[in-house]
Amino acid sequence: MASAPTMRATFDELFEDLDPYLSSVAWLNYAEHPDEYSMCGNIMNSDQYRETDFAVAELGQLQKKLEGSAIEVDSIMPSYSKQFTHSTWALGVEVTMEAIEDDKQGIMTDMAAALGLSVRQTVETLAANAWFNDAFSTETAMDGAAVYGTHTTAVGDTITNTASVDLDVGGIRQMLVHFAKLVSERGNKIRGQCYTLIVPPELQFKANELVASALRPDGDSNATNTIQDFNLKVMVNHWLSSDTAWFGWGAPDQIKAKWYWRKRPQGVSDTRYANQSALSGILFRASFGVSDYRLLWGSEPS
Repeated sequence: MASAPTMRATFDELFEDLDPYLSSVAWLNYAEHPDEYSMCGNIMNSDQYRETDFAVAELGQLQKKLEGSAIEVDSIMPSYSKQFTHSTWALGVEVTMEAIEDDKQGIMTDMAAALGLSVRQTVETLAANAWFNDAFSTETAMDGAAVYGTHTTAVGDTITNTASVDLDVGGIRQMLVHFAKLVSERGNKIRGQCYTLIVPPELQFKANELVASALRPDGDSNATNTIQDFNLKVMVNHWLSSDTAWFGWGAPDQIKAKWYWRKRPQGVSDTRYANQSALSGILFRASFGVSDYRLLWGSEPS
């Protein structure tokens, strides 16, 4: 990435009448997707240098008590903890005094649009990497295992919330059964329910056919499509790096995929006396990741 100041020679058209047909100059500014990270995870503010999720396992089941015998006593068990330590992300652009003074189009002094776009792209990329793209390998949940992987509960039960299946009737059925059989840290059955089907653009049409068709889309026998009864919501995430991986997530108020804002995007500026240039920039502080894996499921077909 360039680090030298932007000078007049970089954009002759902005400073000299070299092209009599130059009619307009503008940033490459296109319509953007609405926020997708905020529709996936839980977005919160933080006023300290890190946040910690600490989970406590619930109690076990009651034991039969014989007449005259003492009541069985259970112990409160810690589960796992996950720390979210904030990092700073920033980008700036430096422009010489001469370029600012001689710019006929005002582009050199209007950096807000370009920096704003950079922030939005950065946030979406970081969130997608932490919650989806890298979560089969390097991104871990509160037990230290990959978010989509094999996990062991406090009482030794094994929960595997990943598979290598295509997005089809069989794959969705496997995912829905997984949600239906979820257990807690103490092995108690919980109401695991898939709420959102998250897919890349390449799978959006197949996903909608699978969840919205009244009849099964994989045959010609006019069989009823029972997947429709689960009322799954399809969401396209444009920052997924795989065109075949797909995900099932629980209700937004139940999942533990988190983004903490320590400092929301804030503009910064500086004047460099030595070379008479101006620096405009933007920065934010945040942390992000997943603590509890339970209501998240992901498939990464080979």
